[in-house]
Amino acid sequence: MRRSYVKMGRSWLQAGVKIDGMLGGCEPLFLESVVSWFEQCYRSNPEYRSEIAEIHAGLNRTATTWADTTGAAKPVRDMVVDSEAILKRLSASLSSTQPPSISVVIPVYGHYDYLQRCLESLASQGDVPIEIVCVDDASPDPRITTLMRELADRLPRLKISIQNVNVGISAVQNSAVELACGDFVAFLDCDDELEPGALVAVRDCLVARPEVDYLFTDRIEVDEKGRVIRTARYGGYEGLQFSGQENIRSDLLDGMVASHLKVIRRSVYLETGGCDTMLAGVQDWDLALKIAEKYRLHYLATPLYRHRVHSQSVTRRDMVAQFRKTNQVRRRFFERWFPRDGARVSGLKRLIFSAASFPVPLSELKAAWKDGAVCVADARGKLNIDQQNFLRESGSFFDAILWNDPRVPTALYGYLNQEVALTFSM
Repeated sequence: MRRSYVKMGRSWLQAGVKIDGMLGGCEPLFLESVVSWFEQCYRSNPEYRSEIAEIHAGLNRTATTWADTTGAAKPVRDMVVDSEAILKRLSASLSSTQPPSISVVIPVYGHYDYLQRCLESLASQGDVPIEIVCVDDASPDPRITTLMRELADRLPRLKISIQNVNVGISAVQNSAVELACGDFVAFLDCDDELEPGALVAVRDCLVARPEVDYLFTDRIEVDEKGRVIRTARYGGYEGLQFSGQENIRSDLLDGMVASHLKVIRRSVYLETGGCDTMLAGVQDWDLALKIAEKYRLHYLATPLYRHRVHSQSVTRRDMVAQFRKTNQVRRRFFERWFPRDGARVSGLKRLIFSAASFPVPLSELKAAWKDGAVCVADARGKLNIDQQNFLRESGSFFDAILWNDPRVPTALYGYLNQEVALTFSM
Protein backbone atom coordinates (compact mmCIF):
# COMPACT_ATOMS: atom_id res chain seq x y z
CA MET A 1 0.00 0.00 0.00
CA ARG A 2 1.29 3.45 -0.91
CA ARG A 3 2.26 5.63 2.05
CA SER A 4 0.28 8.83 2.24
CA TYR A 5 2.59 11.76 2.89
CA VAL A 6 -0.44 14.01 3.19
CA LYS A 7 -1.82 11.90 6.04
CA MET A 8 1.57 11.66 7.74
CA GLY A 9 2.03 15.41 7.47
CA ARG A 10 -1.44 16.00 8.91
CA SER A 11 -0.67 13.67 11.83
CA TRP A 12 2.60 15.50 12.48
CA LEU A 13 0.82 18.86 12.61
CA GLN A 14 -1.95 17.53 14.83
CA ALA A 15 0.60 16.09 17.27
CA GLY A 16 2.51 19.38 17.25
CA VAL A 17 -0.64 21.35 18.08
CA LYS A 18 -1.40 18.96 20.94
CA ILE A 19 2.11 19.25 22.40
CA ASP A 20 2.03 23.01 21.98
CA GLY A 21 -1.12 23.10 24.09
CA MET A 22 0.54 21.00 26.78
CA LEU A 23 3.49 23.39 26.91
CA GLY A 24 1.12 26.12 28.02
CA GLY A 25 2.86 28.92 26.14
CA CYS A 26 6.28 28.48 27.78
CA GLU A 27 7.79 27.94 24.31
CA PRO A 28 5.84 30.44 22.16
CA LEU A 29 7.67 29.47 18.96
CA PHE A 30 7.45 25.69 19.36
CA LEU A 31 4.59 25.48 16.87
CA GLU A 32 6.66 27.47 14.35
CA SER A 33 9.30 24.73 14.58
CA VAL A 34 6.65 22.05 14.04
CA VAL A 35 5.40 23.82 10.91
CA SER A 36 8.97 24.30 9.68
CA TRP A 37 9.65 20.56 9.99
CA PHE A 38 6.40 19.84 8.15
CA GLU A 39 7.49 22.12 5.29
CA GLN A 40 10.94 20.56 5.12
CA CYS A 41 10.11 16.86 5.50
CA TYR A 42 6.58 16.50 4.17
CA ARG A 43 5.39 19.37 1.99
CA SER A 44 8.65 19.58 0.02
CA ASN A 45 8.55 15.84 -0.77
CA PRO A 46 7.63 15.03 -4.41
CA GLU A 47 5.24 12.32 -3.20
CA TYR A 48 3.35 14.88 -1.10
CA ARG A 49 3.08 17.22 -4.08
CA SER A 50 1.89 14.36 -6.28
CA GLU A 51 -0.84 13.50 -3.79
CA ILE A 52 -1.94 17.12 -3.56
CA ALA A 53 -2.08 17.33 -7.37
CA GLU A 54 -4.30 14.23 -7.46
CA ILE A 55 -6.58 15.75 -4.83
CA HIS A 56 -6.79 19.02 -6.78
CA ALA A 57 -7.60 17.11 -9.95
CA GLY A 58 -10.44 15.32 -8.19
CA LEU A 59 -11.78 18.56 -6.74
CA ASN A 60 -11.65 20.29 -10.11
CA ARG A 61 -13.77 17.53 -11.62
CA THR A 62 -16.45 17.67 -8.96
CA ALA A 63 -16.35 21.05 -7.22
CA THR A 64 -19.16 23.51 -7.72
CA THR A 65 -18.05 26.13 -5.21
CA TRP A 66 -14.89 27.85 -4.04
CA ALA A 67 -14.15 29.71 -0.81
CA ASP A 68 -13.08 33.32 -0.82
CA THR A 69 -10.74 34.83 1.78
CA THR A 70 -13.61 35.20 4.26
CA GLY A 71 -14.47 31.50 4.05
CA ALA A 72 -17.84 32.15 2.36
CA ALA A 73 -18.76 29.71 -0.39
CA LYS A 74 -19.40 31.10 -3.84
CA PRO A 75 -20.63 29.28 -6.94
CA VAL A 76 -17.93 28.63 -9.54
CA ARG A 77 -20.25 29.92 -12.26
CA ASP A 78 -20.20 33.36 -10.57
CA MET A 79 -16.43 33.80 -10.96
CA VAL A 80 -15.49 36.94 -12.87
CA VAL A 81 -12.12 37.00 -14.65
CA ASP A 82 -11.50 40.23 -16.56
CA SER A 83 -8.92 38.90 -19.01
CA GLU A 84 -10.05 41.20 -21.83
CA ALA A 85 -9.32 44.32 -19.78
CA ILE A 86 -5.81 43.03 -19.06
CA LEU A 87 -5.15 42.23 -22.72
CA LYS A 88 -6.43 45.62 -23.83
CA ARG A 89 -4.15 47.42 -21.36
CA LEU A 90 -1.10 45.37 -22.34
CA SER A 91 -1.51 45.26 -26.10
CA ALA A 92 0.27 48.54 -26.85
CA SER A 93 3.17 47.80 -24.48
CA LEU A 94 3.76 44.41 -26.07
CA SER A 95 3.51 45.52 -29.70
CA SER A 96 7.14 46.58 -30.30
CA THR A 97 8.83 45.06 -33.36
CA GLN A 98 12.23 45.21 -31.65
CA PRO A 99 13.51 42.13 -29.82
CA PRO A 100 12.65 42.34 -26.11
CA SER A 101 15.47 43.84 -24.07
CA ILE A 102 13.80 42.97 -20.76
CA SER A 103 11.68 39.93 -19.96
CA VAL A 104 9.42 40.50 -16.95
CA VAL A 105 9.11 37.21 -15.07
CA ILE A 106 6.01 36.74 -12.88
CA PRO A 107 5.76 33.55 -10.79
CA VAL A 108 2.04 33.07 -10.10
CA TYR A 109 0.61 31.31 -7.08
CA GLY A 110 -2.70 32.59 -5.77
CA HIS A 111 -3.21 36.32 -5.04
CA TYR A 112 -6.05 36.58 -7.57
CA ASP A 113 -7.20 39.86 -6.03
CA TYR A 114 -3.88 41.53 -6.89
CA LEU A 115 -2.93 39.82 -10.14
CA GLN A 116 -4.79 42.13 -12.51
CA ARG A 117 -3.15 45.23 -11.03
CA CYS A 118 0.22 43.50 -11.18
CA LEU A 119 -0.10 42.78 -14.90
CA GLU A 120 -1.61 46.13 -15.78
CA SER A 121 1.26 47.97 -14.08
CA LEU A 122 3.38 46.74 -16.99
CA ALA A 123 1.27 48.79 -19.39
CA SER A 124 2.88 51.99 -18.06
CA GLN A 125 6.52 51.23 -18.80
CA GLY A 126 7.19 53.56 -21.72
CA ASP A 127 8.99 52.60 -24.91
CA VAL A 128 11.07 49.72 -23.52
CA PRO A 129 10.61 46.59 -25.67
CA ILE A 130 9.52 43.97 -23.16
CA GLU A 131 7.90 40.58 -22.93
CA ILE A 132 5.98 39.08 -20.01
CA VAL A 133 6.48 35.51 -18.83
CA CYS A 134 3.90 34.17 -16.35
CA VAL A 135 4.31 30.70 -14.83
CA ASP A 136 1.36 29.49 -12.76
CA ASP A 137 2.67 27.11 -10.10
CA ALA A 138 -0.50 24.99 -9.89
CA SER A 139 -2.42 27.67 -7.99
CA PRO A 140 -5.20 26.10 -5.88
CA ASP A 141 -7.58 28.95 -6.75
CA PRO A 142 -9.35 27.87 -9.98
CA ARG A 143 -9.85 31.52 -10.96
CA ILE A 144 -6.09 31.80 -11.50
CA THR A 145 -6.03 28.85 -13.90
CA THR A 146 -9.02 30.27 -15.75
CA LEU A 147 -7.33 33.65 -16.10
CA MET A 148 -4.04 32.15 -17.27
CA ARG A 149 -5.80 30.05 -19.91
CA GLU A 150 -7.73 33.06 -21.20
CA LEU A 151 -4.52 35.09 -21.49
CA ALA A 152 -2.53 32.32 -23.17
CA ASP A 153 -1.73 32.73 -26.88
CA ARG A 154 -3.50 36.09 -27.11
CA LEU A 155 -0.50 38.43 -27.37
CA PRO A 156 2.80 37.42 -28.99
CA ARG A 157 4.90 38.77 -26.13
CA LEU A 158 2.76 37.44 -23.32
CA LYS A 159 3.95 33.93 -22.51
CA ILE A 160 1.83 31.79 -20.21
CA SER A 161 2.90 28.47 -18.69
CA ILE A 162 0.65 26.46 -16.37
CA GLN A 163 2.21 23.85 -14.08
CA ASN A 164 0.15 20.74 -13.33
CA VAL A 165 2.01 20.19 -10.04
CA ASN A 166 3.27 22.76 -7.55
CA VAL A 167 7.06 22.82 -7.79
CA GLY A 168 7.95 25.86 -5.66
CA ILE A 169 9.22 29.37 -6.30
CA SER A 170 12.81 28.44 -7.20
CA ALA A 171 11.85 25.94 -9.90
CA VAL A 172 9.18 28.30 -11.26
CA GLN A 173 11.63 31.20 -11.56
CA ASN A 174 14.15 28.94 -13.29
CA SER A 175 11.49 27.72 -15.70
CA ALA A 176 10.38 31.28 -16.47
CA VAL A 177 13.93 32.43 -17.20
CA GLU A 178 14.36 29.47 -19.57
CA LEU A 179 11.25 30.63 -21.46
CA ALA A 180 12.40 34.25 -21.58
CA CYS A 181 14.11 35.83 -24.59
CA GLY A 182 15.25 39.22 -23.25
CA ASP A 183 18.85 40.08 -22.55
CA PHE A 184 17.77 40.86 -18.98
CA VAL A 185 15.08 39.38 -16.76
CA ALA A 186 13.15 41.52 -14.26
CA PHE A 187 11.37 39.74 -11.40
CA LEU A 188 7.89 40.81 -10.31
CA ASP A 189 5.82 38.98 -7.67
CA CYS A 190 2.21 38.44 -8.66
CA ASP A 191 0.84 40.50 -5.73
CA ASP A 192 3.20 43.43 -6.39
CA GLU A 193 3.43 46.17 -9.04
CA LEU A 194 5.98 48.28 -10.88
CA GLU A 195 5.94 52.04 -10.66
CA PRO A 196 5.10 53.80 -13.97
CA GLY A 197 8.25 54.19 -16.07
CA ALA A 198 10.26 51.81 -13.86
CA LEU A 199 11.67 49.86 -16.79
CA VAL A 200 12.62 53.04 -18.65
CA ALA A 201 14.78 54.04 -15.67
CA VAL A 202 16.25 50.53 -15.60
CA ARG A 203 16.93 50.52 -19.34
CA ASP A 204 18.62 53.93 -19.22
CA CYS A 205 20.84 52.86 -16.32
CA LEU A 206 21.89 49.65 -18.05
CA VAL A 207 22.67 51.50 -21.29
CA ALA A 208 24.85 53.95 -19.37
CA ARG A 209 26.58 51.07 -17.51
CA PRO A 210 26.97 48.16 -19.93
CA GLU A 211 29.28 46.34 -17.49
CA VAL A 212 26.41 45.78 -15.01
CA ASP A 213 24.99 42.25 -14.77
CA TYR A 214 22.59 42.69 -11.84
CA LEU A 215 20.72 45.92 -11.14
CA PHE A 216 18.48 46.50 -8.13
CA THR A 217 16.43 49.41 -6.79
CA ASP A 218 14.55 50.65 -3.74
CA ARG A 219 10.93 49.72 -3.11
CA ILE A 220 7.73 51.23 -1.76
CA GLU A 221 5.94 48.97 0.71
CA VAL A 222 2.15 49.14 0.61
CA ASP A 223 -0.67 47.40 2.49
CA GLU A 224 -3.58 45.36 1.15
CA LYS A 225 -5.35 48.53 -0.04
CA GLY A 226 -2.27 50.03 -1.67
CA ARG A 227 -1.61 52.57 1.07
CA VAL A 228 2.05 53.42 1.48
CA ILE A 229 3.71 52.01 4.60
CA ARG A 230 7.27 53.14 3.96
CA THR A 231 9.99 53.47 1.35
CA ALA A 232 12.59 50.75 1.86
CA ARG A 233 16.09 51.87 0.89
CA TYR A 234 18.88 49.44 0.05
CA GLY A 235 16.96 46.35 1.06
CA GLY A 236 15.13 48.08 3.89
CA TYR A 237 17.44 47.03 6.73
CA GLU A 238 17.82 49.25 9.77
CA GLY A 239 21.46 50.06 10.41
CA LEU A 240 22.63 48.88 6.98
CA GLN A 241 23.22 51.87 4.75
CA PHE A 242 24.59 52.07 1.22
CA SER A 243 28.23 53.15 1.33
CA GLY A 244 29.34 52.62 -2.27
CA GLN A 245 28.88 50.28 -5.21
CA GLU A 246 32.14 48.54 -4.30
CA ASN A 247 30.69 47.45 -0.92
CA ILE A 248 27.57 45.68 -2.22
CA ARG A 249 29.26 42.27 -2.21
CA SER A 250 30.27 42.60 1.44
CA ASP A 251 26.89 44.06 2.46
CA LEU A 252 25.14 41.05 0.96
CA LEU A 253 26.60 38.92 3.75
CA ASP A 254 24.62 41.02 6.22
CA GLY A 255 21.33 40.71 4.35
CA MET A 256 19.54 40.70 1.01
CA VAL A 257 20.18 44.32 0.07
CA ALA A 258 19.90 43.52 -3.67
CA SER A 259 16.14 43.05 -3.70
CA HIS A 260 13.12 44.64 -5.39
CA LEU A 261 13.35 45.57 -8.21
CA LYS A 262 15.87 42.90 -9.40
CA VAL A 263 16.98 42.95 -13.05
CA ILE A 264 19.55 40.29 -13.98
CA ARG A 265 21.39 39.53 -17.20
CA ARG A 266 19.75 36.32 -18.41
CA SER A 267 22.99 34.63 -19.48
CA VAL A 268 24.48 35.28 -16.01
CA TYR A 269 21.39 33.88 -14.28
CA LEU A 270 21.67 30.70 -16.32
CA GLU A 271 25.45 30.41 -15.96
CA THR A 272 25.28 30.61 -12.16
CA GLY A 273 22.66 27.85 -12.03
CA GLY A 274 19.66 30.02 -11.19
CA CYS A 275 17.72 29.57 -7.96
CA ASP A 276 18.40 26.67 -5.60
CA THR A 277 15.23 24.59 -5.19
CA MET A 278 16.24 23.69 -1.62
CA LEU A 279 16.34 27.33 -0.54
CA ALA A 280 12.82 28.51 -1.34
CA GLY A 281 12.18 31.71 0.55
CA VAL A 282 15.81 32.85 0.50
CA GLN A 283 16.58 31.70 -3.04
CA ASP A 284 16.98 35.28 -4.31
CA TRP A 285 19.58 36.07 -1.64
CA ASP A 286 21.55 32.94 -2.46
CA LEU A 287 21.40 33.84 -6.16
CA ALA A 288 22.60 37.42 -5.52
CA LEU A 289 25.56 36.10 -3.52
CA LYS A 290 26.46 33.63 -6.28
CA ILE A 291 26.34 36.35 -8.90
CA ALA A 292 28.34 38.76 -6.70
CA GLU A 293 31.24 36.32 -6.70
CA LYS A 294 32.03 36.90 -10.37
CA TYR A 295 29.82 39.63 -11.78
CA ARG A 296 28.99 43.33 -11.37
CA LEU A 297 26.05 44.48 -9.22
CA HIS A 298 24.69 48.02 -9.29
CA TYR A 299 22.32 49.81 -6.92
CA LEU A 300 19.89 52.29 -8.50
CA ALA A 301 18.72 54.38 -5.54
CA THR A 302 15.17 54.99 -6.76
CA PRO A 303 11.93 53.34 -5.52
CA LEU A 304 10.63 51.66 -8.68
CA TYR A 305 8.78 48.71 -7.15
CA ARG A 306 5.57 48.50 -5.08
CA HIS A 307 5.87 45.59 -2.65
CA ARG A 308 2.64 44.53 -1.00
CA VAL A 309 2.81 43.52 2.66
CA HIS A 310 -0.19 41.45 3.77
CA SER A 311 -1.15 38.39 5.78
CA GLN A 312 -0.51 36.00 2.88
CA SER A 313 2.93 37.39 1.98
CA VAL A 314 5.60 34.70 1.68
CA THR A 315 7.86 36.79 3.92
CA ARG A 316 5.35 36.46 6.77
CA ARG A 317 5.08 32.66 6.66
CA ASP A 318 7.23 29.86 8.08
CA MET A 319 9.57 32.05 10.09
CA VAL A 320 11.60 29.15 11.52
CA ALA A 321 12.49 27.76 8.09
CA GLN A 322 13.37 31.27 6.89
CA PHE A 323 15.82 31.73 9.76
CA ARG A 324 17.36 28.29 9.20
CA LYS A 325 17.82 28.87 5.49
CA THR A 326 19.22 32.34 6.16
CA ASN A 327 21.80 30.80 8.49
CA GLN A 328 22.55 28.10 5.92
CA VAL A 329 23.13 30.57 3.09
CA ARG A 330 25.22 32.98 5.15
CA ARG A 331 27.38 30.12 6.48
CA ARG A 332 27.89 28.75 2.98
CA PHE A 333 29.26 32.01 1.65
CA PHE A 334 31.35 32.84 4.72
CA GLU A 335 33.07 29.49 4.35
CA ARG A 336 33.50 30.06 0.63
CA TRP A 337 34.77 33.64 0.84
CA PHE A 338 36.82 33.23 4.04
CA PRO A 339 37.97 29.60 3.85
CA ARG A 340 39.46 27.87 6.85
CA ASP A 341 41.34 24.59 6.73
CA GLY A 342 39.03 22.13 8.48
CA ALA A 343 41.99 20.13 9.76
CA ARG A 344 43.34 23.22 11.54
CA VAL A 345 40.14 24.57 13.06
CA SER A 346 40.98 23.16 16.51
CA GLY A 347 44.23 25.12 16.47
CA LEU A 348 42.79 28.44 15.37
CA LYS A 349 42.19 31.38 17.67
CA ARG A 350 38.95 30.95 19.62
CA LEU A 351 36.74 33.94 20.34
CA ILE A 352 34.11 33.37 23.00
CA PHE A 353 31.12 35.71 23.06
CA SER A 354 29.13 35.73 26.30
CA ALA A 355 25.36 36.01 26.43
CA ALA A 356 25.77 39.40 28.07
CA SER A 357 27.25 40.69 24.79
CA PHE A 358 24.26 39.54 22.69
CA PRO A 359 23.42 40.87 20.17
CA VAL A 360 27.01 40.99 18.96
CA PRO A 361 27.39 43.54 16.12
CA LEU A 362 27.58 41.80 12.75
CA SER A 363 30.66 43.84 11.89
CA GLU A 364 32.47 42.26 14.85
CA LEU A 365 31.45 38.74 13.85
CA LYS A 366 32.43 39.33 10.22
CA ALA A 367 35.81 40.66 11.33
CA ALA A 368 36.37 37.52 13.42
CA TRP A 369 35.65 35.32 10.41
CA LYS A 370 37.92 37.34 8.16
CA ASP A 371 40.63 36.93 10.81
CA GLY A 372 40.17 33.15 10.67
CA ALA A 373 38.94 32.80 14.24
CA VAL A 374 36.66 30.09 15.64
CA CYS A 375 33.57 31.78 17.12
CA VAL A 376 31.87 30.31 20.19
CA ALA A 377 28.66 31.58 21.79
CA ASP A 378 28.57 31.05 25.55
CA ALA A 379 24.82 30.69 26.07
CA ARG A 380 25.01 29.01 29.46
CA GLY A 381 22.36 30.05 31.90
CA LYS A 382 18.91 31.40 31.14
CA LEU A 383 18.55 33.48 27.98
CA ASN A 384 15.95 36.18 27.53
CA ILE A 385 13.92 36.38 24.32
CA ASP A 386 16.21 38.98 22.70
CA GLN A 387 19.25 36.79 23.33
CA GLN A 388 17.43 33.76 21.91
CA ASN A 389 16.41 35.70 18.82
CA PHE A 390 19.98 36.83 18.26
CA LEU A 391 21.17 33.21 18.15
CA ARG A 392 18.23 32.25 15.93
CA GLU A 393 19.05 34.98 13.44
CA SER A 394 22.85 34.90 13.59
CA GLY A 395 23.70 31.37 14.66
CA SER A 396 25.56 30.74 11.41
CA PHE A 397 28.45 32.93 12.60
CA PHE A 398 29.23 30.48 15.40
CA ASP A 399 31.04 27.15 15.26
CA ALA A 400 29.64 26.12 18.65
CA ILE A 401 26.99 27.25 21.12
CA LEU A 402 27.54 26.26 24.76
CA TRP A 403 24.51 25.62 26.96
CA ASN A 404 23.53 24.10 30.32
CA ASP A 405 19.84 25.03 30.39
CA PRO A 406 17.76 22.64 28.21
CA ARG A 407 15.48 25.53 27.24
CA VAL A 408 18.31 26.92 25.09
CA PRO A 409 18.55 24.05 22.54
CA THR A 410 14.76 23.79 22.62
CA ALA A 411 14.45 27.46 21.69
CA LEU A 412 16.97 27.02 18.85
CA TYR A 413 15.50 23.81 17.45
CA GLY A 414 14.93 24.13 13.71
CA TYR A 415 16.66 27.51 13.36
CA LEU A 416 20.31 26.57 12.98
CA ASN A 417 22.27 24.98 10.16
CA GLN A 418 24.01 21.68 10.82
CA GLU A 419 27.52 23.19 10.98
CA VAL A 420 26.76 24.76 14.37
CA ALA A 421 27.51 22.46 17.32
CA LEU A 422 25.14 22.73 20.27
CA THR A 423 27.40 21.67 23.14
CA PHE A 424 26.37 20.94 26.73
CA SER A 425 28.83 22.54 29.14
CA MET A 426 28.65 23.12 32.89
